Amino acid sequence: MTTPTLSVVLPVYNGGKYVAEALESVLAETGVDMEVIVGDHSSTDNTREVIGRFENDPRVRVITIPAGGFVKRAWNAVSDEATGRYVKLVCADDIVYPGILSRQVELLESRPDAVLTACPRDVTDATGKVLIKDMGLQGIKKEMTGQDAIRTVIRAGRNIFGEPGCATIRRDALLAADGWFADFPYLIDMATYSRVLLHGDFVPDLTTGATFRLNADQHSVAQANTQAQQAIGFHHWIREHAPLVVRESDVRIGDSRARLNAQLRRLAFSVLKRRMS
Repeated sequence: MTTPTLSVVLPVYNGGKYVAEALESVLAETGVDMEVIVGDHSSTDNTREVIGRFENDPRVRVITIPAGGFVKRAWNAVSDEATGRYVKLVCADDIVYPGILSRQVELLESRPDAVLTACPRDVTDATGKVLIKDMGLQGIKKEMTGQDAIRTVIRAGRNIFGEPGCATIRRDALLAADGWFADFPYLIDMATYSRVLLHGDFVPDLTTGATFRLNADQHSVAQANTQAQQAIGFHHWIREHAPLVVRESDVRIGDSRARLNAQLRRLAFSVLKRRMS
C-alpha cells in the first residue's frame, strides 16, 4: 500500500445530522492522493449508521474512539492514525469546497519550509445558508515566518486562521508540536496552529475553501466570555513558553482585543440565534 499525500481526518460525536454532507464534500475531490479517517467518538445517535454508508470507498477508514476525553481525545485519535505528509481535520458539521485539498497540498509541496496553510471560509447558518462570506486571514494574507504569524494572531485576540477545515498542516510539524493542544479547549485549533508555527513558516491560501456552520449546540454561542478568558490565558502561556517570539506588548494588545471580540461575538449571536437551529 502506498502512503497517501494527504490525510483528511474527521472526528465526529453525535453528528448524524450533518456528517454525510461533510464526507461528501471531502470525497468529491479527485485531484489529490488521500486517505480519509473517520473517528466515531462513541456517538449515541445514528452517526455510526451514516458513516457506515461511506466505508465502501477505498479511501475511507472508520475507527471507534472510546468515550470521554472531550475534543482533545477525538482530534488526536484521528490525527494519530494519519499516514500522509499533510493532515487536514474537518469537523462533522462543516464542508470543504471543491479544489481546496489539492490546492493546499500544492502550496505546501512547493514551499518546503511552510508547515501550515489556511484559507478564508464562509460562515453559514444551520441550514447551510451563507451569513458571512470570505471571513478570515486578516493580517496574514501573505507568506510569512511562523513567528510573525504567531505574533499577528496573538495581537488579533482571535483565531484569524479559521477552523480546522480551513487549514492543512504538515504532519511532521503537528507531531513536533505534540498534536492538538487542548489546555485552552475553546482555542484548540488556534493554539495548535501557533505551536505548529514554531516549527516553520505560514503560507496563505487566498481562495475561500470551507464553511463554518453556526448552530445552537456550539459552545461558542453561549460561552463568549469563557472563550475570551481562554484566549487571554493562551496569550500569556505562549509568552511564557516562547518569549523570543511573543512580546509583552503583543499580549497586552491581544488581551484587549479578546475582550472586545467577546462583546462583538455576543452581539452577533444575539442577532443570529434564530438561524442557528
